Amino acid sequence: MSTARDQSEDVHNIERRYQNAERLLNQNQNIHPENRTKIQEFLTHCKAQDLRKARQLFYLQHLTTIATLLGGGKRFQDTARQDVEEIFAKLSERRGREGRKLEPWTIWGYKVTAKVFWRWLRGLEEGEDPPETAWIKTTMAKIAKILPNDLLDKNDVLAILRAATHPMIKALIITGHEAGADAPSSIL
Repeated sequence: MSTARDQSEDVHNIERRYQNAERLLNQNQNIHPENRTKIQEFLTHCKAQDLRKARQLFYLQHLTTIATLLGGGKRFQDTARQDVEEIFAKLSERRGREGRKLEPWTIWGYKVTAKVFWRWLRGLEEGEDPPETAWIKTTMAKIAKILPNDLLDKNDVLAILRAATHPMIKALIITGHEAGADAPSSIL
């Protein structure tokens, strides 16, 4: 029986992206074969929990990176807190596509993935954390705050409008400002 969720159009190409991520997992020689199997078992668990395909893709991509950083010589089952700390130390040094450090939200995604995965791996219930991930904090309150001086004032918006050369960009700036998108990252 198909559900409304199944019948919706896949505008984000989740299915294709999921298949590509599975292929990358299976072809990655830097991942211990047992870790590859554990990731696949975890994804089966996610399907049984009726998690959406997009969330499964999120976990698959993040776990592939985590398993790669752990290396081919260590199994997930044999990890200790120090191993997980080393993974996050490597992530904090990692650079994104534009050569910048990974954004806090990206690191947060890895933290959430690690906590959920190791909880499943150790057979623990929701809210319980194994020693490998109990130290990980997943709160984002400090990172997400926008300070008043981070907001654009009327003069900032006028300066951006003067610099914009295309009418479409000007319309986007005006519409965003009128809608309350006063943080530079919201408009630009």
